[in-house]
Amino acid sequence: MLVNPFRRARGVALACVSGIAGGAGAAVGKVALSGAADALRELNADSFSWGDLNVRGIADVLVARGALFALMLLVNAGMVAAFLEAHRSADAVSVNVASSSANFIASSLIGFVYFGESADRLQDPLWWLGMVLIVAGVGVVQSAQVDRAPSGETKKEE
Repeated sequence: MLVNPFRRARGVALACVSGIAGGAGAAVGKVALSGAADALRELNADSFSWGDLNVRGIADVLVARGALFALMLLVNAGMVAAFLEAHRSADAVSVNVASSSANFIASSLIGFVYFGESADRLQDPLWWLGMVLIVAGVGVVQSAQVDRAPSGETKKEE
């Protein structure tokens, strides 16, 4: 039995959404959880006036971090939902490859744009070659139509 190409394409698209959401969730989590102690220390140092603690300032930081943490959980829940739905529409290999590749690319671009991670790597031809090979590999995996034989073996469609 052949997989419906539109259903398979939907599964691959959902897998890509899942991968991108995973990268975004990780970025939001990094913002929510990294440097929390430093931010509170800085705010605390600015708030103290001989023992007077600016409770409102600390509460603002905690509320903002809590909201970001909740957003991270929400984005990750969406990622899992998209990933599971993708598995209902396409084969596991296609879904896992597409999701992982999209996550890798999204995480890399978010790290570069938002966190200012090494700009040198974007100028490195090997980095771009690796990115092209990942995208080409996804294309190769996605283009192979898989037919499940009754015995559970897989064979390539002619």
